[in-house]
Amino acid sequence: MKISRQCLKYISHISINRSWRNFSSVSSEFCGRRMYSDHLKRTASNTRHEVVSGATVVKVEDESPTVKKLTLKVHDRRLFFKAGQWVDMVIPDVAKVGGFSMCSSPRQLVQDGLLDLAVKRSDHPPALWVHTQCRVDMEVSIRSGGDTFYDPKPDDPSSDLLLIAGGIGINPLYSILCHVTDLLGSKGDKLETNGGNSAGADNSVYTPGRVCLLYSASTEEELIFQKQLSEAADQFPGIECQYFVTRKHTESTSPHVKNHRINPEDIQDSLKKLRKGKTLVYICGPSPMIETMETILLNSGIDPRQILYEKWW
Repeated sequence: MKISRQCLKYISHISINRSWRNFSSVSSEFCGRRMYSDHLKRTASNTRHEVVSGATVVKVEDESPTVKKLTLKVHDRRLFFKAGQWVDMVIPDVAKVGGFSMCSSPRQLVQDGLLDLAVKRSDHPPALWVHTQCRVDMEVSIRSGGDTFYDPKPDDPSSDLLLIAGGIGINPLYSILCHVTDLLGSKGDKLETNGGNSAGADNSVYTPGRVCLLYSASTEEELIFQKQLSEAADQFPGIECQYFVTRKHTESTSPHVKNHRINPEDIQDSLKKLRKGKTLVYICGPSPMIETMETILLNSGIDPRQILYEKWW
């Protein structure tokens, strides 16, 4: 089976825009079942990296009843991505190009040549292929891109992070949190909790500030990566994760999961733990959720320039 030359040409020649804020369209499968659009058209103005690489599926796992995780072995080691970005994915014999956010750290790709994608089931052809046809040893072609990401440099001032995820929107935020833990691992075993100061630390590596994650899903079994997130919070005292389930009549038995949508009180409680004026907020989820969260944040005094989001369509 061969990758469509037309699709590869489209990826290779798609226009580039170097903007940094509010990249507001990503994967067509984020639209759910009611609205589909062409991923390439939606993201035509977004930055894309130059390298188009083949990749082999080396693992397929069920993350939840509706989400499958793929691990890809990337053939061209020049391909890279920044935490929070996505890939165009060209699939043999599938006319549509998929767009999927990475749910792994950039370091994993650099060190092992692997990247992970978690895909929500839908009727959109690329997502449907992942759930019904994708098998180990199959090959695809990928290219990374996106204008909202977390990529601090060693000499950047330390910033706190508030991450707000809805459903499969956890993907890019989980990638960001994985990058944070990689940075913390490079600095030592524990997060600096004294306002981001890094006295005595390795100054060749950026020192992250505190991180608060608010993560909601319809049911507890759809809270993918919950185990890994909780382990990160246990390992690094400056990381805190809160979970929410939104479906009515769904009661969680876990003391760490709240049975309501993320509300203003939840956000304000998190903001109290973070440094005012030195906090970046990343949001990923359905459009109505993003709009609600942004309104709450603005009403809480957050500078709109500190709010970055990935909007579903």
